[in-house]
Amino acid sequence: MKLFTFTDALIMAISAHQYKKDLGGTDYIKHPLHIYHEVKMNGGDEDTQVTAILHDVIEDGAIIIENLKYSNCQESVLEALKLLTHVVDYDFINNQIIDKYNTLSKRAAKKRAEEDEYLNYIHSLSSNYIAKAVKIEDLKHNMDINRLGGNIKLKEKDVLRRLKYKKALEILNGDRV
Repeated sequence: MKLFTFTDALIMAISAHQYKKDLGGTDYIKHPLHIYHEVKMNGGDEDTQVTAILHDVIEDGAIIIENLKYSNCQESVLEALKLLTHVVDYDFINNQIIDKYNTLSKRAAKKRAEEDEYLNYIHSLSSNYIAKAVKIEDLKHNMDINRLGGNIKLKEKDVLRRLKYKKALEILNGDRV
């Protein structure tokens, strides 16, 4: 049985992100390559490096976890990828709106509930060292406005997203509960 290698992961990521551009117009594959490089420079093991390359193939690509299983991908990588793949929990959001934020306007309640849901996702992956290492680098890279090139003007949604990512980084770095 052939083991799943870093080269296999790279080929899969290139295929999954083919023709995609990031918000700055750069080939999207440069993002997972950057995350891989940072994880490697921080001493990440091979499974963490493979996860870094693949971290967006399920969420943003056409790859499903079963494809990786059939490719003999390591169980530790599969587990980390499951944790990194953010599937929005709409039931949680709706319950938060009803139970916790019912005194706020509909819009404000929805925003608060969505932030709570995202931070739950961050907490859920924080106990897995591979997912945590990859997510930290992913968040740092996603917060880097230099990726967008030139003179850009951040919209309110971009500023709010960066604040959300900052909170997530604080949780993952142990600076926040």
